[in-house]
Amino acid sequence: MKEIREKLSFVFLVECILVLIFLLVGLLKITGRFKEKELKPFPKNEKRMVLVMNHPDGNEWIFIYRRFFKPLYLLMPWLIIRELPHTLADRINFNNPFVQILNLAIILIDRENPGGPSRIHSRVYSLKQCVKVLNSEIPLIGFFEGTRTRKAKNKLYSKMKKKPLGKLNESLGFIVKQNKASLEAGWIEYPGLSFSSLPDNGQFNFLRFCVWYWKTLRGQNGTISLIWGELKRFENLGRERKEITKVAEDYLLELADMV
Repeated sequence: MKEIREKLSFVFLVECILVLIFLLVGLLKITGRFKEKELKPFPKNEKRMVLVMNHPDGNEWIFIYRRFFKPLYLLMPWLIIRELPHTLADRINFNNPFVQILNLAIILIDRENPGGPSRIHSRVYSLKQCVKVLNSEIPLIGFFEGTRTRKAKNKLYSKMKKKPLGKLNESLGFIVKQNKASLEAGWIEYPGLSFSSLPDNGQFNFLRFCVWYWKTLRGQNGTISLIWGELKRFENLGRERKEITKVAEDYLLELADMV
């Protein structure tokens, strides 16, 4: 009975959040504060898909979840449990009360584990959870830079415009290979970002997010640009995880030069 109540509560809250996100992003579009481009229509019904993006700030999630929003969820909310993408979160955000609203669709990545066997066990458990989610044909969202782009230590740069990207973790290649998953990539930019919704400790803060949104709506953060690439399917599944990860890095940097 407790599990049923948890799922009903989850569905209700997520449905409200998805509608709110749809309205918030829609308002940014109407006012010209957000521009979005697709190289090909988004395959909403694609099975076993991993979505990867650069991570300049903490607001990318609203644009990603809007991409997965289906009006059908308003009539058939129980589909949310079966179709809502799962995302990865570090411990500081996993324990955040606002993030916990999505607790049934979040996979913990414990970067704060001190090391040794417990750290290895934690990473293996997280990877197994990712594999399990994709095997259930639920999309997976990940920021595999491991940190925000502007704070990344090992940076790569696009060929033409020299835009930075933190080197992706090879767990991306492992997950794609293990699940025979396809890969969707997106590149987002906040050219006039004057206020970050994430403080230096990286923890999502709802009040800071509200301030960020208000500043963006008023034009103080410039025009946000987002480009979505074509879906990548890996026909040669004999590829190593390093090679798959490199393909993802190159594609993200290619998209960076298109913005």
